[in-house]
Amino acid sequence: MRRGITPRRIAARALAEKLGFRCEGLLRDNLRVGNTWRDEMLYALLTTDRLSQARLHTASLACREGTERKSRGVLTNAASWLRPG
Repeated sequence: MRRGITPRRIAARALAEKLGFRCEGLLRDNLRVGNTWRDEMLYALLTTDRLSQARLHTASLACREGTERKSRGVLTNAASWLRPG
């Protein structure tokens, strides 16, 4: 998924990052509003990013609980991150 956000929308950028989106770059003069061209920041979220986050989250939980989780459990948790809604 990708999302374009104007640099001055700080709250929108913070939300995108909280949801796991990563800033991929700045598109200069990419968005036309009236007669003015504005910059736009491009954020992206890949399936592989979500899998990595799920693995880190599961590993973190295992450390907190003092237990080890099998790789199958990690993949099960990762699959739940990919479900819509």
